[in-house]
Amino acid sequence: MKKPAFIVEIQIRTGFPLPHNIRIDIVRSMSGPGIELMQNMACWALRQWRSRHSGSSFRWHLDYPIQKNLLYDDLRGISGWISGPTPIAAVVLRSDTVVDSQVKLKFRPDVQNSQRSWFRYSTGFESSRPIRDWLAPSGRARITLEIRWTSGKTDSVTLDLANAYELKIQKRERFQSVLVCPECHGPLIATDGGWNCPTCRLSYSATPYSINFLTPDMAREFNIIPTSNVSYWGYDSHIDQIIRNNPDKLYLDCGAGLRSTYHDNVINFEIVDYYSTDVLGVNEKLPFADNSLDGVFSVAVLEHVQDPFRCAGEILRVLKPGGVLFCAVPFLQPVHGFPHHYYNMTRQGLLNLWKDRVRIEQVLVPMALHPIHGLQWMLRLYAEGLPAQQREDFKRMRIQDLLDVKIIEEWESGRHAFIHALPESAQVDIASGNVIIATKK
Repeated sequence: MKKPAFIVEIQIRTGFPLPHNIRIDIVRSMSGPGIELMQNMACWALRQWRSRHSGSSFRWHLDYPIQKNLLYDDLRGISGWISGPTPIAAVVLRSDTVVDSQVKLKFRPDVQNSQRSWFRYSTGFESSRPIRDWLAPSGRARITLEIRWTSGKTDSVTLDLANAYELKIQKRERFQSVLVCPECHGPLIATDGGWNCPTCRLSYSATPYSINFLTPDMAREFNIIPTSNVSYWGYDSHIDQIIRNNPDKLYLDCGAGLRSTYHDNVINFEIVDYYSTDVLGVNEKLPFADNSLDGVFSVAVLEHVQDPFRCAGEILRVLKPGGVLFCAVPFLQPVHGFPHHYYNMTRQGLLNLWKDRVRIEQVLVPMALHPIHGLQWMLRLYAEGLPAQQREDFKRMRIQDLLDVKIIEEWESGRHAFIHALPESAQVDIASGNVIIATKK
């Protein structure tokens, strides 16, 4: 007997077949409210199965600090979410010296939706107590997250957190010997407030958390402007393996963004002072000595710089002979990220950056850059740019309907509303190409 379609879908999503005693047998297709009923029944069944087999009575996650061993000393409070079988009455944070019983509970529809097949109830929490209040003189904090359920039960989780100061100072001791002046590549002299270059007579400031080589003049030269954008992504499996297999080597993450994992053998180099940033500066003028680094990672960065060839040259300058290079750039992706997005690249363009200065070991398209990623991204932005009625019509089209539109003559005829209803402002980020008309000054 053929299994109902919805049962098959559940098995694909979860990776295991549903036990017979809680199986949902949907014998006819449904639409409208019927679909919601099926989803609710499926989630109930999964919750029952998981409660018997997972051994976990609740789930929790910290949104901030992002990683449990990188507790940044600032004014933000601890926040996250909890999912469980009953509603949450209260959350209390406590250490040996501090107690916060005024933790705010927040409605989190994103968590409610993502955790519904695990637990029925999900709640966000946020403490207004500054993180620095929790730190012991050692720079560490052991905090108990106490969860009080409406059922009367109480659960707790212990958070062992370390202040970023301690971690960052230890890492700086590893890499400070390879620092040079980004302007002249001359040696630096350490001062109480940072570093001085005796040749250029330039000074670079430092805090316990980061060293700032991004001077106002450099920011103007390379059009670096303040931004509230957050660049955040996880490491590719290739990079992760390189880092973990070589703890004694020193790597540069050139344009690291906000890192959720803080490795002591990776220098996080950025134009934004995220709390995971170690060194501030620009790719065009790296503050590292020639042939000083065992590897350089440049992921989704070179499309955002004015001169990618100059940046490639700087990366090769600081890379040791035989050092590893991992460079990823977008090809068919919309305009995105930091306020400036200059150059996407074909495979030939990426190879042309390095030419015969490196030995190419592998050229690949990782899953994160699979064509479906760019295709979905383009279609989503196209749909979002249309007026409401045309947007719904466009989303109902089949792929074949798009392929059947004849080039040029039908495009320009006005026959297809989804083409002509897309405003120019929405075309810019996903245009097939751009044209300028200009006169010489």
